Amino acid sequence: METVQVRLNKELARLLKAAVSRGVYPNKSEVIRDALRRLFAPELKEEILAEALRRGKSKEFVSQKEIEKEFGL
Repeated sequence: METVQVRLNKELARLLKAAVSRGVYPNKSEVIRDALRRLFAPELKEEILAEALRRGKSKEFVSQKEIEKEFGL
C-alpha cells in the first residue's frame, strides 16, 4: 500500500475525526479510502468488468468478489 499525505481544512478534518469517533470507520485512513472508492466507483466497475471478461476468455475463472478484492473494493 502506498502512503499519501493529504492536507485538509479544519472543517474536513473535524468531519473526518467525527466519523472515526462515532465508530462509522475504524480510522481516518479508511474514511479517505472509502471516499475515494465511491468517487472512482464507475471507473473501477468498468475495470472490474473488463478484467472479469478477460479472465473468462482465458478460462481463468475468478469470482467477481475476488476481482473486487484485488481492486481494493
